Amino acid sequence: MLMINPAILRTPVADEGILLLEPATGKYFELNETSAVIYQQLEQGSDIQSIVKTLVTVFDIDAQTALSDINEIIAQFIQNNICIEA
Repeated sequence: MLMINPAILRTPVADEGILLLEPATGKYFELNETSAVIYQQLEQGSDIQSIVKTLVTVFDIDAQTALSDINEIIAQFIQNNICIEA
């Protein structure tokens, strides 16, 4: 199961985005609206299928596009220590 690294610090920014700080590296990440929704869903413990349904509803996209976006963003989250295996 994936979860958000509990050390990550966050603050909302304009246009429904989120600004993250990974304190171990000192790196900042600005999430756009799509990646912010994925981040928030992971924070709530949602599984991939639930996140797909949310993206399909919120952004009016097809499930395949949503899943592709989710996989890409989660890979970036893992690479940058924002998301960890629980």
